[in-house]
Amino acid sequence: MNQDIDIEIVRSIMFEPGAPNPAARDGARARFIANADSPMALRPRRVAWLRRKIRIAGIGVPVGALGVLSTAAATAAVTLSATSLFQLNPQISLDGHGNGIETVVPSSVAQVATTAIPDYGTVEFWAASTSQNGFCFALKLPAGTWAGYAHGDASVSADGFSGGVVPGCVEPNQQQIVEHSAAQSIAPPRSLEVQYDVVRNDSGKFWDIYFGYVTADGTAATVRDPLTGTTTDITNDGYYALAVPEHGQPGPPPNTTLCGGCDADYLQVLNSAGQELQPDYTAGKLLPGYSLGPSAGQTP
Repeated sequence: MNQDIDIEIVRSIMFEPGAPNPAARDGARARFIANADSPMALRPRRVAWLRRKIRIAGIGVPVGALGVLSTAAATAAVTLSATSLFQLNPQISLDGHGNGIETVVPSSVAQVATTAIPDYGTVEFWAASTSQNGFCFALKLPAGTWAGYAHGDASVSADGFSGGVVPGCVEPNQQQIVEHSAAQSIAPPRSLEVQYDVVRNDSGKFWDIYFGYVTADGTAATVRDPLTGTTTDITNDGYYALAVPEHGQPGPPPNTTLCGGCDADYLQVLNSAGQELQPDYTAGKLLPGYSLGPSAGQTP
């Protein structure tokens, strides 16, 4: 695959907030196919992906995929490295504000956490930093494929992927809020950065995988989903990956409709005593002793 792909072409293919021009998107997709030397076929959007939303600090925006590849391209994607993946797709606009291009730092690319899902397998969380202090992320599924990249038309792909974010690099919420005043902030500070993907296991049950890193004031030990009581340990580098079975939407019963990614707003960062930690930044500034990025184990 040609690595010198015009990033504007890649960005125009992605399903961003709003209503993109279908003709322009299809033209960009055709140019992407030619540049990538890929047998990708032009196919309709995956409706199931458009129905799924990611909620970050109360903001809900639709997420989708970088394109639908043929079987041959999907097979080739298994061997695509995380570094190449981040270079291929270095921006995902999650907030609709047009984040700047992020340039991955190859030496920072690493597998940072894992989570095991019953009747499915172990999912790897890969991450990296960028030269603009941004954050790159991708989930590697048990089949060796990347969640959200090179999947077919089915609402659930052969590797179990069902929806969520596509791999790439973004300007984190922490960075956006620190670099703006309270009046300009698009969201309140949080004690963690969070993304999510959804998979279906061999038993037919859907699981939400929440992943990211903590930005907490104090020594962080675990991330907890208070809606299910599920917890996961935070790595020494401040990363986490938490798998939670999908359940009804939060709120008064009856809420039986499965809600992918709805727990993202409720995740908590706890210390070893089980106390909830607050963010290590406010609008316009970091707290003394902290820097942009993961803060597990760090105290001011």
